[in-house]
Amino acid sequence: HFHVLFKAHIHTGSSTLSPAPGVGHATSSDAINWNKANGGAAIFEAGAAGSWDEAGVTSLSVVLDDTTYKMYYVSGSAPQTVGLATSPDGVSWTRVSELSNFSHPTIDGIQVLKEGPFYRMWYLAESSALYYAPSLDGLAWTVKATTPLLQLGTSGAFDSASISGPAVHRDSP
Repeated sequence: HFHVLFKAHIHTGSSTLSPAPGVGHATSSDAINWNKANGGAAIFEAGAAGSWDEAGVTSLSVVLDDTTYKMYYVSGSAPQTVGLATSPDGVSWTRVSELSNFSHPTIDGIQVLKEGPFYRMWYLAESSALYYAPSLDGLAWTVKATTPLLQLGTSGAFDSASISGPAVHRDSP
């Protein structure tokens, strides 16, 4: 079975989108025909008024850790930071915490991989610069560099305007 979690907005008229995007879920048995789960309603919404994630979710990455799904997500509020929610089934999510060490004016994308007991996170922040942080438990992260791993290209290069949506994969070791 295939699952996709996606960020979505409510269209509120003309070209206005809801200020707090939520997360939807769809499933497919063949990766071609998809059905929205939860009656088409969001499965994860913005945090309560006054919370660090009250402006919703701007980016997310999900890993399966044994039998628990872990969703790392970026808040829509500035400064943006990363939070963690867990789920036994990928549909019903419980907020765990806001993670420390990830406070940036903007975080544009996030990718988390779990390799054995280790977690690795790459995220775009500070006007399209790629950063890296490892973790032993998926909760406490260490930002490895204050200098980005990747930055915008020089004037005229294909990546001179923006870098977004990191999708990291690893060849077999």
